[in-house]
Amino acid sequence: MGATVPILQDSSPERLAEVWEQVLERLRGALNSATYKLTFERARALGVDDGRFRIGVETEFARGWIIQRYVSLVQDALFEVLGNDVAVAVEVVAPPAGTAPVRAERVIASPEVETPVVE
Repeated sequence: MGATVPILQDSSPERLAEVWEQVLERLRGALNSATYKLTFERARALGVDDGRFRIGVETEFARGWIIQRYVSLVQDALFEVLGNDVAVAVEVVAPPAGTAPVRAERVIASPEVETPVVE
């Protein structure tokens, strides 16, 4: 049986950051800006383990959203950058030091806008 080729020949933090930035560029081009900002702006590459490219997000909602709707898009972007198929793992992690955690925003109807009433 042949040896398994690692996803990244050089898995240094610098190389990981470079790959992730290239993936993000592709995602920015594929998604509208609001979707990109909501879904990927605070996501970050965590590393490569057991043949999987690990992505960290700050909330369970973001994790589920990416897995449910965008994991194949991330895999496609990784294929374009790395030249081979890569499994993706999405994990909930604490925000990086020095950044504020994500806050859920409530949408409040503006008094200037008439809100329809559903009965």
